[in-house]
Amino acid sequence: MPLTLLIACRIRLLAEGISRLLEPLQDVRIVGIAHDSEELREGLKGDPGLLLTDHAFCREIFSLKRGRLPCKVLCLYDPPLPNMLPANLKEMIPLGLAGLLSIGSDSKQLIDACRAIHRGDLWIDHGTMKKLFLAKSLPTTPQVSERELEVLEKICLGLTNKEIAHQLCVSEQTVKTHCNSLYRKFETHNRVKLVLQAQHLQMIPFPL
Repeated sequence: MPLTLLIACRIRLLAEGISRLLEPLQDVRIVGIAHDSEELREGLKGDPGLLLTDHAFCREIFSLKRGRLPCKVLCLYDPPLPNMLPANLKEMIPLGLAGLLSIGSDSKQLIDACRAIHRGDLWIDHGTMKKLFLAKSLPTTPQVSERELEVLEKICLGLTNKEIAHQLCVSEQTVKTHCNSLYRKFETHNRVKLVLQAQHLQMIPFPL
């Protein structure tokens, strides 16, 4: 039986390029292309055998289904290896992740990966495997107080110190003190990096 493939990529040109590359293959049938969550939901109704997605969409896909996906997933990533992959690889494979492939790979590797996964194999290209083995130890989750966690959650929602102070019924100076403590514990002075690290450590929900 041919491999039925759904392509889910945020970048339209990438999705269309992959589709045109794989369409001539007799053992692969493209059943759709999705660029957002709504199109993804519709595409999954067609019961594809493999979902080929980019890293920007990959984690959202797993969050969207809240459980094992009805199809296997091949994730294309843009080097360097995304921070979330070494951390969540063991969790994502049982949920349906069947392959990792660098976006720098050639067309033959892409085709080989799709066919291998269709046969029931797990595909991780040699470059990705090397990076996984050489990846640094995962950072430990900083110990934060209950109030600091509340402030962190508000920061991740994009609230200003003044807005956080109003919602938590504390002074703005108190919020600043908690922020400085969070910066110190996360070893950053950048609000955006603080949010990204909190998401990476799964201390807050990943936004859909």
